[in-house]
This record gives sequence, structure tokens and C-alpha cells, in this order.
Amino acid sequence: MTITPGLRLGPYLIVSAAGAGGMGEVWRAKDTRLDREVAIKFLPAEFANNAQLRTRFDLEARAISAFSHPHICTLFDVGSMTNEGDSQPISYLVMELLDGETLASRLLRGALPLADVLRYGQQIASALDAAHRKGITHRDLKPGNVMITRSGAKLLDFGLARTAAEASPISGLGDAPTARLPITAEGTIVGTLQYMAPEQVEGLPADARTDIFAFGALLYEMLTGQRAFQGTSKTSLIAAIVSSEPPAASELVPMTPPALEHVIRKCLAKDPDGRWQSAADIAGQLQWISETAISRSGEIAAARRSEPKLRRALPWLAAIALLIAGVVAGRWLGGSAESSSPQLQATIALPAGTQLAGWGSPAIAISPDGTTIAFIASRDGKQQLYLRGLNEPDARAVEGSDGAEGPFFSPDGRWIGFGAGAISARSTEPRTLKKASVAGGPAQTVASIADYFGGSWSEDGFIYFSSAPSDSLWRVTSAGGEPAQVKVERSQPRSMVWPQILPGGRTALVTITGGRDRELALLDVTTGAVDLLKIDAVFGRVAGGSRLLYVKSDGSLFAAPFTTEDGATGPAALIASNIALTANGAGAFAVAENGTAIYAEGYVQGSGRELRVPARVDMSGKPTLMGFEPDTVSLMSLSPDSTRLAVTTWEKDLFIYDLERRTRMKVKRGESLGRAGALWSADGSSIVFNSETAEAMHLMMQSADGADEPRMLLELESGEAWASSFSPDGEWLAYHVVGSTPQQVSWEVWLMPTDTPAEVRKLAVGYAPRISPDGRWIAWESDESGRWEIHLQAFPGGGRELVVSTNGGRSAMWSSDGTRLFYWQGDDLMAVSVDSTPVLRVGTPTQLFNGASFELPPARRTWAITTVDDGFIVLAPAPGQQAQTHLSFHTTWLAEVDRKLSAARE
Repeated sequence: MTITPGLRLGPYLIVSAAGAGGMGEVWRAKDTRLDREVAIKFLPAEFANNAQLRTRFDLEARAISAFSHPHICTLFDVGSMTNEGDSQPISYLVMELLDGETLASRLLRGALPLADVLRYGQQIASALDAAHRKGITHRDLKPGNVMITRSGAKLLDFGLARTAAEASPISGLGDAPTARLPITAEGTIVGTLQYMAPEQVEGLPADARTDIFAFGALLYEMLTGQRAFQGTSKTSLIAAIVSSEPPAASELVPMTPPALEHVIRKCLAKDPDGRWQSAADIAGQLQWISETAISRSGEIAAARRSEPKLRRALPWLAAIALLIAGVVAGRWLGGSAESSSPQLQATIALPAGTQLAGWGSPAIAISPDGTTIAFIASRDGKQQLYLRGLNEPDARAVEGSDGAEGPFFSPDGRWIGFGAGAISARSTEPRTLKKASVAGGPAQTVASIADYFGGSWSEDGFIYFSSAPSDSLWRVTSAGGEPAQVKVERSQPRSMVWPQILPGGRTALVTITGGRDRELALLDVTTGAVDLLKIDAVFGRVAGGSRLLYVKSDGSLFAAPFTTEDGATGPAALIASNIALTANGAGAFAVAENGTAIYAEGYVQGSGRELRVPARVDMSGKPTLMGFEPDTVSLMSLSPDSTRLAVTTWEKDLFIYDLERRTRMKVKRGESLGRAGALWSADGSSIVFNSETAEAMHLMMQSADGADEPRMLLELESGEAWASSFSPDGEWLAYHVVGSTPQQVSWEVWLMPTDTPAEVRKLAVGYAPRISPDGRWIAWESDESGRWEIHLQAFPGGGRELVVSTNGGRSAMWSSDGTRLFYWQGDDLMAVSVDSTPVLRVGTPTQLFNGASFELPPARRTWAITTVDDGFIVLAPAPGQQAQTHLSFHTTWLAEVDRKLSAARE
């Protein structure tokens, strides 16, 4: 039988292919009786005469139908069908349609955060326990058979499941379908042999403990991002499974809780009798690790007796265990030979419905005494500063902190400073430097500023911060006043961001940026002298006065011995491998003076590291994915004929997506690539993109196929140029320039004749100009009135200037016929009619749909109008991923760092 969209199987209508699932082919279908979408899995026709495979397929139906469990895929129906002329029936299962991605797909992006490892692990173990209690062994547990959805993990594919009543196992590896998957070049096995227990590869009977071994391998891979057992051939892989132990997880993920290491090691015992004997035991252990920070008062008392220095700290340590809602991981660790200090690790949940957020500055901070944490979180597109005392049950939003960025504490821990209404949040409010009392109350304005990229509070009462122009730091008294720029002695102008004032108040650790380069440096704020540390890092912090902690662009965190006189003075040690970064590279970690640390793994909402996919959106706002693999795509431009997308990624790569063939091609560009997206020329033959140097961001042009070298289109002495649209005849390029003064950032709309580029001229104060398809009008956004609004004027300038929007507007875009103008009003997509016959008339804006689900601030939503039906193309979040919703907490983290530094010296 040929399966195609439109095929009916009783009440089920096949809609589209959904992929492969174990032995079966999976299709998306609609249940016309109950008006719901379902997944239908077919036994391939080529296996119809294979009695063993048909038996296994029937077994899967019986196995799944025995369950009603929140973390096992639900079976709705089972059936078979024979077409006229076919000799064999086609069997199928009707199951719930899961929206998400497989764990295998998720692991392609690396290890999971600890909180997710514990949560998904507990759910999978619970599902296995439910199966085992019914006498069913899965026998094919692997990442491809676990689906990650919004509700958690779902166990799939019981096609190799075995009931206790079955008399004999499948003999030998040759009978296991998943062991017969193809071998890649060099003979590397890519099937599920890596998850088989020793008794399974030897052809011995399998039972529940076989699944437990596979679960241990799965848990190991989730935590480390590497398979527990590897080999360059089937033989070497089998030998590793039977006789070798994988590297300790803590060697790959230094902060792995020992209790979790123990769970994994016991799962992977070679002898089934040495493993956990039930999945319920494992689920209980993972729950204990997740929920328990300090559970036995006797241990607390013993710790008090053994370490008098902890007496002042223990009351709030105990309060953590009793009051912090959302603690999902914790443990006691024994002290070293020199000290018996207890250690507490915990994962603290952010407020319900929020995600860790940030764009250009650090997203978290901790008070000097380690008792209060601060973080930036986003809920429904609103970004705020939150504070939480570790003796408090919940975090609280700071009043007046909308658009907050980059928190930092005062030396006494009584105040928290931050930037608000920052340019990176695209806020409509003026940008300010603020402070708020940790004890409570609304935020107070310290100074009006142009921009904000982090701050630090010195012991003498000054706040140092990065603003515009950012070729040095700015300073203002914490009581408020007029900021003054710190003089800097150096020959080349580059941006200076993310300051940390070191003890003594004379030296600041900063990151120097320019183009793609990032360097750590020490700035003497009294003399202006700059000392580059020559370390490959994007962000750094000094902890305890003698350790330099720095993050590389891949999120790996290192430590090195440090002095202000000599910089890094010894070998570095890897501390963690997956620290979250904001868009510009600020690391999400902070260390208190007492050695307590707070940090986040994964990615920060709005950082640009989120995986996104192009999606078509109809006029009601319903998105449909377009079949491309997820990537860190950030900006895009639709070709004039609507057949291709020019897409840039967070890593500043440029790709051409062919929408008809579902392919993509990387376009080679020069070395100094800009962070902005690309713009198609009017005829679709070339692309304009940014070239970023230390002084400015210029515009370059290159053929779309990358066959020629880029050529300079517009060179600036300072500022940033962003290309927005060509006129339909290709004779004009509309762009905007971002400039700055000490007190504000400015936007200007410019027009360039393409035949005489030197004759550019300024059109208006504004941002993101869009020329209409008929070449008669140009629209842009401007905040001259104190709020962003959409403006309209005759092109190429002159005549009356109209304000089209009525209640704020960002990111204007024309319909393909030029009769409507679309723009974002907050999360609402608005449409307004534009009629120019015989005179210009603009209609009343109406809402089309709410776009909050696209999870981007309005000014950062990149989208386009298709020429086919005036639908839209947007960048949508890739299914199944979640931004960071937890912070990791470690009371003696700095002691762990010192142990690793000591090992590195040896």
C-alpha cells in the first residue's frame, strides 16, 4: 500500500509524514470522529511477510495498550487494512501526537542542564517502573525512543518489548533490528548497540535490569553529552560494554553531584545482580537528589560542632532546605583532609512562568555575603529584575525594573544596581542607571545614560558602568548625579564592557571588544592604563582576590591563579562546560566573597543562542514549520521572488535557505563579519550585510552564491549601519545608522543612490526604513515623540510625514501589493490600509493576531511578507527546547575551584 497525504483509514485521514519510528513509519493524521490530530505508525510493507517483525509489531500494540501513564505514549487504536490488489494487510497503531523533539535530537546540541537530567531521568525511570510492574521489558531504551515535550519526557516504541510470559529471547545480535543499522565510514556503529547490557549483547535473556543498564547509559549521555560506551567497530564496542567502565561523569562535568554519579555507576554494573533491582528505586534516588538539600538535623549539628566558622551561616542554610520552593537538586559532601566543611548544592527554580533573560549584560548576581541572589527574568515578554534572599520562600520583582539588565550589588549588600530601559531590551522608556534597596521598595534613578553593558559598585561609593560611547568606562556617585567618563590611555578605540571593580577600588576587570575579538583587560581607573591579559575569553570575574574565572565563547568556564600585578599566574583548570551566555557573551555566573556561587547552564532567553526555525504564519497567526533543521538563526531576509531566505546565525554565519527544495547553502564572507542580518538586492542576485571593525560597522555587498569577494558599499568612520530595504527598481538603498553621544543613542534614516553611493542623504530621525513595493512610499519607526511609532512619507522624501500607528509601533513591513502596512504593537501584529489614489489615505489600524508565542521582543522579531498569499515568515522557537528556568547554587564552590587549580599545578 502506498501511504500518501489524503489516504483514509476508516476515520483517520493522513495529513503528512512525521518520520520514522523504530521499525515503523510514522504519519501525522486527523481523527475525523473526535476532531483531533494523532500519529499513525505503519509496519513497512516490505516486512509484511516477516512473521517475527509482525509479531513484534503486534506486541508493541499490546504493550502500549497496557499503560495509562503520563510519561508513556498513549495508544488510541490499532487496526489493519488491505487495498484492492494487495495480498498482505498493512497493520497500524494510532497514538497520541507528541509535540516536541526526541532526546536524540536534543543531545545533538550537547549535554542537558542538571535540572533537566534529574527531571527527565525521574520521569523515564517512573515510566520504566510502570512497564516492569506489568511484566514488560522495553529492551530498546535509547535517546531516539524518548520524546521531550512541554509536559516532560515520554517513553516511545515498545516494538522490541518483551513480556515475562515469552519463552525465549531473540538469539544473537543478528536478530536485533536496531543492531543491524548501517555502519558509517571508519566502521563506527550508529545504532543502539551502545545502550545494550552485557547480557543482551551476549544473547542471554533480558529482564527489567537490562532496561536499567540502558537507562544508566542514557542518564550518562544526558549529563555529559557523550555516550558511555564507544568503539570504532562493532567488536571494540561490544568489548567496551562487556569489560570497560566509562570515564567518571565528574571528569566531564566537574560539578556532578556524587549521589548522581553513584546512581549512574550502579545502573551500569556489568552483573545484573549488582545493579539497581527496580526502576522505582532509581526514580526515588533521583527524587531525593532533586528535592533534598539538608534533611537530617543530626548531620547539621555534627557540622556545627566540626566547623565553628559555619555557625553564622547555618541558619540560612537550614532555611534553604525548608523554604526554597523549587529546589531540585541537593547534597552533603564530606570535607577534605584539611577541612570538614559541609557543601550544599541546590538548583533553585525561577518564579513560575519566567525564564532567565538578558541581552548585553550579565544576567545574575550574588551579594558579597552570599545570602541574596539577583537575576533578570522574562515573563510574557516583560523583562524585570528579581531578588531572593536565601531565607525567603520566593523571589520578588523589583518595582520599577522594567527592561532591567546587568544587576550588581553594593559592597555592603544592601543595594542592588542595574540598567533599565536598556537599548538591548528595545524599551520605549529612557535608559537609566538605577538602584534599589535589597530590603524592598521601588527602584531609584541614579543617572540617565545612553546605553548599558554592565556595572560595578566600588568601596568608595562610586558606580562604574559601560555606556555609550563605550571606549572606556563611566563613573557616577551612587547617590546620583552627572556621569563622567574615565580617561583611558590606549591607541585603538574599542568597546569596554562588563566591569568588575576589584578590592581596593583602583582596578577594574573588563572585557575589551571590537569586531569579533574579545579580550580580558585590567583598567587602572585612576591613571587610565590598560593591561591586556592575553586570555582567550569573552567574559571574566575575579573571585576571592586570587582566582580569575573566565568563560570562552563555547560556554566552558575556566579558572586560573591571579594577581592584579601579574594577571593569570599559573595553569588553568576547567570548572564547568555549559555556562549560559547572553547575546554578547556575558557569562551567567557570580561568586560571593565567602565562596558561594550561583550560575546557570544552557542558554539565556533572548541571547540569540536559542534554536529557531523558519515558519510560515497565516493571517490568523497559526505557524507551520517549513522543514528546516533548528539553528541559532537570528535574522533573515526573504528574496524578492519569495523562494529563498538569507539567514544569519548567532555565530555570524550566513546561509541561503531554498524554500522549495528545503536545502541551505553557507555563503563565504570576509573575516570581519557583522552581527546583523543580510538584505537581498532588488533583483535577488546579491546580498548586503554588515562588516564589523573596532571603529564602526560598515555595509558590504556580495553575490548571493558567494562566488565573488565582498566589496565595500558604505564605510563609516563611527557608528553602525544596518541595511533595511531596496527600492523595487534597485536604484536606492534605505538604511539606518546607529550613533551615540554621552547621554543618548541616536537613529537616523539614510538613503543611498546605488549608482552614486557617495551621494547619500539623511531622510529622518528613525530606524528600519521600508520602501513600498511600488516605490512611492517609505515607512520607518521613530521615537521622537517619546514612544516608538510608525511614520510614513513619500519616497524618496519630501511632502507630509504621517504617523500611521496610533498606540506605539515597531518593525514595519509592507504587503506584497503595497496596499497594507503591518507592524508590531507590543505583542499584537497590526495592519493598516494605505490608499494613494488619488491622494494618500491611511486607514485605522486593526489587530491581526497576538505574537507572544514567538518569544521575541517586537523589535527583534525578524519576519517577511510572502508574495503568494500575504502570509508571513517568522523565526519561531524550535520545538521541545526551553530557556533556563533554574539557577544552580553551591555554598563552597570556590573550594572546589581551588582543588581543581591544585590538581592542574600538579
